Amino acid sequence: MKIKGPLLSINAHGTIANTLTFSKRKTHQHLRSKQKQNKKITPKQQEWRLLMDFVSLKWASLNDDEKAAYTVQAQTSQRNITGFQMFASYAMKDPKEYLDFIFFCPFVYEAPANEFINYADQTYNILSTNPTLGRYEIITRNTRKTKYTNRSIEDRNYFTTPKTKPIGISNSEFTVIFLYRLIKYVSVVRPFGFSESANYDSGFFMYQDEIDRIKIVLPHPDGDIYPKAYDNYTIGEEVLMSYTLKDGDFKVYVNGNLETESINVVPNVAVSNKITIHGWVAASTGNISEMSYVTILNRELSASEIKTIYKSLKINQGDK
Repeated sequence: MKIKGPLLSINAHGTIANTLTFSKRKTHQHLRSKQKQNKKITPKQQEWRLLMDFVSLKWASLNDDEKAAYTVQAQTSQRNITGFQMFASYAMKDPKEYLDFIFFCPFVYEAPANEFINYADQTYNILSTNPTLGRYEIITRNTRKTKYTNRSIEDRNYFTTPKTKPIGISNSEFTVIFLYRLIKYVSVVRPFGFSESANYDSGFFMYQDEIDRIKIVLPHPDGDIYPKAYDNYTIGEEVLMSYTLKDGDFKVYVNGNLETESINVVPNVAVSNKITIHGWVAASTGNISEMSYVTILNRELSASEIKTIYKSLKINQGDK
């Protein structure tokens, strides 16, 4: 940038605070601003940023009257904040009430006692069943938003919630979202699911029994339900998998795009009282996979909302 007279001298030169550099050319003076690298975030900061994405998503779904109500609250609060900031202050304190969460566990920040926080209900966190060193680890990647992920090293270490109460999901409407990457395939992989404990005719399970196909099974007393699978998966690829159900219409989105749709799907999920991540299948060992951003909502997200989530995560975009 060309300037007329920096500081108090037309001959000023040098760098101030490692940020601004003054220099002199033959005809004029220049001022350069030094670009700094993005500050590295911690796993817990990543989780809070992901939570904030849902605050923005929910705010965008509110109608004008609902937004105006929060604006009035902000104006009367004498805190000099906007309506959005007022809503965000409520939502960050009570995500389950304000953000439609049933379960939200980014799954990258390990709290004490080998717990991973469920921001929808912190009395119902994810617990490691076998926290032996080397069975799982938090991996750091060169990505802008989802810098951390949870990698399962041995199939027989898995994570689950307590089994003391229903998780609160309905049979008629929900959304399930998670980031997933399969690194090594040996045999059947079942990275995520929820069901009623000891009831094998209930729940929702995502699994792979083929390298290129990601499947869902919905166990049911009248016969298991198999919605259309996603069969274009490439091993090593990180994908945002999103599943929505409303009134029997079951949709599968991959990286924000609708891939398959099945009709007349009536699951038996309302009885579910546990959520399992990095689950294992008997006689299946040696698989290596990564999971994060595990989310269940009590409403169907629209196609545009799922696309917004995918774009906000900046998957496979390096630090800039």
